[in-house]
Amino acid sequence: MVKWLLMVMMLSSVLNYGQDSLMVALMQCEDEKSISDITRQIFRACNKKLECCQPYIDYLKSQPNTEVKLGALNTFSSLYYVNDLLKPAKDLLVESIKIARNSGQPERLLGKYYNSITLYYKDLNVLDSALLYAQLTSDIYMKTRAEEAQWSPNYNRYLVYLQLKDYGKADEYLKIAYNYLKKSTNRMDRGFVLHTMLLAAKDRWSKAEFDRLLDEFIAFKMAGSPEKKLDAAHSGLLEFFDDKELGIKVLEQKLAALKKDSISVPNDQTRLELADKYEKAGLHSKALAQLDTVLIQNKGYTHSLKNTHLDQYEIYKSTGQFQKALASLEAYMALQDSSYSQVLNGKIAEYEAKYQTQLKENELMRKNIELKDLKLEKTRLLGGGSIVLLMAFSGLMIYYRRLRYQKKINLQQEEINRQKIMDLEQKNKLLALSSMIEGQESERLRIAQDLHDGLGGLLTSVKAHFNTIAKELDAVSKINVYQKTNELIDEACGEVRRIAHDMMPQSLTEIGLEGSLTELKTTLEEEGIDTRIDIHFPLVKIPEEKISMIYRILQEIVQNTIKHASAKHLLIQFFGDENNLHILTEDDGRGFDINELINKKGLGLKSLESRIQYLHGDMDIDSKIGIGTTINMTIPIP
Repeated sequence: MVKWLLMVMMLSSVLNYGQDSLMVALMQCEDEKSISDITRQIFRACNKKLECCQPYIDYLKSQPNTEVKLGALNTFSSLYYVNDLLKPAKDLLVESIKIARNSGQPERLLGKYYNSITLYYKDLNVLDSALLYAQLTSDIYMKTRAEEAQWSPNYNRYLVYLQLKDYGKADEYLKIAYNYLKKSTNRMDRGFVLHTMLLAAKDRWSKAEFDRLLDEFIAFKMAGSPEKKLDAAHSGLLEFFDDKELGIKVLEQKLAALKKDSISVPNDQTRLELADKYEKAGLHSKALAQLDTVLIQNKGYTHSLKNTHLDQYEIYKSTGQFQKALASLEAYMALQDSSYSQVLNGKIAEYEAKYQTQLKENELMRKNIELKDLKLEKTRLLGGGSIVLLMAFSGLMIYYRRLRYQKKINLQQEEINRQKIMDLEQKNKLLALSSMIEGQESERLRIAQDLHDGLGGLLTSVKAHFNTIAKELDAVSKINVYQKTNELIDEACGEVRRIAHDMMPQSLTEIGLEGSLTELKTTLEEEGIDTRIDIHFPLVKIPEEKISMIYRILQEIVQNTIKHASAKHLLIQFFGDENNLHILTEDDGRGFDINELINKKGLGLKSLESRIQYLHGDMDIDSKIGIGTTINMTIPIP
C-alpha cells in the first residue's frame, strides 16, 4: 500500500484529479473484468493520446506480473490497435509477451497474445513474423489440446497469404480453419468463417462448390434460435448476387426447398423480405400474395403479423386501394393496442408480485428479530464460560499452527534439496552429452581427413599404377577384367569422397550453412524429392559453433526422408526473432505413428534429440500416416 501511495504522489504532478482517481482505481483492482473496464475509461479520458496513457502502462509494468495486470496491458494494446495506432500496439504486446514468458504465465495466455500479434504484424506488412507467430500459436494450442481454437491461427495464415496474393495457399488454410469449426457450438466463429468461404467461392472457386456452401450456409442459419433462423438467409444471400432479380429468384427457390423438405421452422421473415423485393420491383400482386401467406400460416408471432398488416397498408395505399388500406391499418392498430395492453398488464402484475414479496419479507424480518432477542439472552448466560473455553482453545490452536508451520518449512526444505539434486543430475547429463557430441565431431573430422588424405590418396596411387601397367602391357587393357577393375577403383574413389564429405562437408567451412543447404537440396532432388528451402532469417547471425550441429540435424532429417518417408516434396523454412532460430521441415511422405516412434526411440530420433538438447533447444514432431511429417525446432541463438 505504501508503494502505491508513493506512486500516486509521483504521478500527481502529471495527472489531473480525475486521472488520479483512475490511477487509484487501477492500483486497487484485482478483478479481470473490472480492470479491463478501468483501462478503457483511462483510454477515453486520455483522448487516445499515448503520452497520457504512458504513466498507467509504466505502473502496470512495475507490478508483480499477475495475469490480471498483464490483461490490462493487453487491453491497452488492443485499444491502440483498433484506433489505428499499429506500431505502439505491436510494441506494447511484444513487451507483454516477454513479461509473460519470464514470469511463467500459463501457455493459454501466451497463445492468446501470439494470436493477437499475428494480426498486428500482418497489418504492419511484416509477413514473415506474422507467419512465425501463427505457427507458435498453433504449437501452443496443440500442446494444450485446444483443437477447436486451431481455426484462428490457420485463418490468420489465410489473411497473410491473401495479402501476398497467393490465393491457392490462402484458400487451403481457409478450408483448414473451417474444418476445425465444422462441429463447433460457437456459432459466431463458425458462421464468420463459413461466410468468408462463401465470398472466396464466389470469387475463385467452382459453381458446384459455391452452391454446396450456399446450402450449408442456409442450413446453418436455420439451426439457430427461432427469432434468427432466417435473419441472414435473405440479407446474407443477396450480397452474393449482383442484381435483385437474381436474389429474388434464389429466395423463391429456397422457400420452395423448405416447403418440399417440410422443415418446421417459421419463414415469415423471408416472405416479408421477398414481398419487399417484389414491391420495389413493381410486382405488387406477388408482394401481396406473400403477405397473405404470412397471415394464413402465422403461428401467433405478433411481431410478424403487425409488420405484415403495415406492409399491406403501404402497398394498398400506393396502388389506390384505399378501402383495403384502411382495413389493414385498423388490423395493425388493433395488434399494436393489444401489445400496449399486454405490456401495461404485465407491469402491474410485476409490481403486485413485488409488493406481496415485500410484505412477506417484512413479516419474516419481524420474526427473526424476536428470535435473535431470545438467542441474545441465552448468549449472555453462556458468555462467561465460553470466554474461558475460548482462551484455552486459542492456546491449543496457536501451538498446533506452530507445529504445522514448522512441518511445512521442513517439507519445503526437503523439496528444495531434492530440486537441487535433480538440477545437478541434469547438468551432469548435459555435460556428458556435450562431451560425447564434441568427441563425435572431432572423430568425424579425423576420420574424414584420414579417408580423404590417406585412403583417398592410396586409391589414387593404385589407379595411376594400374593405368601405367595397362600402358606397358597393351594386352592387359583388352582383357574384360581390366575394364571392370578400373570401374571398381573409380567407384571406390567416389565412395571415399562421398563418405568424407558427409562426415565433414567442405562447403560448410568454405561457403557456410547456406551453401551446404544448397548441396542438400541437390542430393534430395537427385533422389526424386522436390525440395524448397525458404530462408527468412540472416543465417550469418547463427554462432559459428552451432552451425555444424544445425547442419548435422538437417542432414539426419534429410537421410530419414530419403530412406523412410517415400516423399515427393520437402519444405525447409528458417524463421527467427530476437532470441531464437526456428526451423520448420514438412514432407508429404508416408508418415508414422508418433506414439509407436516414442516407445521404440530408434537411433535416428535419439540422434536428433541429443543434438537439440546439446543446443539447449526444443523439438516438436507432428506426423500422420498417409499425410506426412512436420518437425518444428526452436534453437536459442544469443
